[in-house]
Amino acid sequence: MSNLLLVEGQDDEHVIKNLWKTYAKTTDLPFEIESLKADNELLAKFKEVVHDGIDDIQRIGIVIDADNKLDSRWESFRHSLLRAGYSKKLIPPKPLPEGTIVSQDNNGWFKQVGIWLMPNNEVPGNLEDFASFLIPEEDRLWVYSAACLAGMPPSEGRFEEKDRSKAHIHTWLAWQKKPGTPLGQAITARYLSAQTSHAQRFIAWLEKLFELA
Repeated sequence: MSNLLLVEGQDDEHVIKNLWKTYAKTTDLPFEIESLKADNELLAKFKEVVHDGIDDIQRIGIVIDADNKLDSRWESFRHSLLRAGYSKKLIPPKPLPEGTIVSQDNNGWFKQVGIWLMPNNEVPGNLEDFASFLIPEEDRLWVYSAACLAGMPPSEGRFEEKDRSKAHIHTWLAWQKKPGTPLGQAITARYLSAQTSHAQRFIAWLEKLFELA
């Protein structure tokens, strides 16, 4: 296998695996996934591998939450690539909406390096925000769950504001046919759709990065 995708955790791994398998209608995965335990571990791993390379890996991608630090996170990636010898002219000043792919110019170890900042390379957020983009537009329960959260007295909320998107989608998942279905399984159960524009954009990035199309 010459393709490797680094991700932030097992939830990311399961979402991406099931999204690809649902889209491609296959049980095979044409790239390896390595999940780490935290964003700092993932950033350190990326910095290491773009500098030193990995045997038998030609194309590598990384998927990480932008959280509330989209710009600084992107600068960290740019800095790692520049220090590893990748040409400045190949690295955009900002992440590309369709996902960034840096192609080799005989300086780097990899034929291609891809970066995707969850949810969509453009706004702060996380995996749960990305998952919310996979909910069909006509789904009325999504609206009801938002109203439910909005109507909750602030004093009763036990989650931090930064985790509101997590509270929202897991409230929504609690109301499905099988309440509490994990995010990855929610794709195979068709609660979340691989056909939305955001899902298709992410899949297109994987296809281009790993030369699958």
